[in-house]
Amino acid sequence: MTKRVPKRTLTIHGEKWRLIFRAPKAGDDLMTDIEPDDQGLCSYENNTIYIAPNSEALGTGIHELLHACFPDLSEESVEHAENVIMKYLSVFPQELHAKEEGIEL
Repeated sequence: MTKRVPKRTLTIHGEKWRLIFRAPKAGDDLMTDIEPDDQGLCSYENNTIYIAPNSEALGTGIHELLHACFPDLSEESVEHAENVIMKYLSVFPQELHAKEEGIEL
């Protein structure tokens, strides 16, 4: 019996995209050279985002979604935006909890 790979769909700029939760592999996108340690891929060729289901999946997902939403951004800009978003997400819950408890950070 083969293991079922979770798939989801979403709409980006009016087009249907698939999210596949597995590491990208050779042949997923003919325009991209896939490296063995790649954790994600945004394939414009088939409107599919691949995300390896591991501890880095949130950051990888944000990164690949940024590519899909803003295809003209450079890799450097996507990485910067990913880092800003991840930093915010890592701080936000603590700040919200502190505010609820009346603690000033």
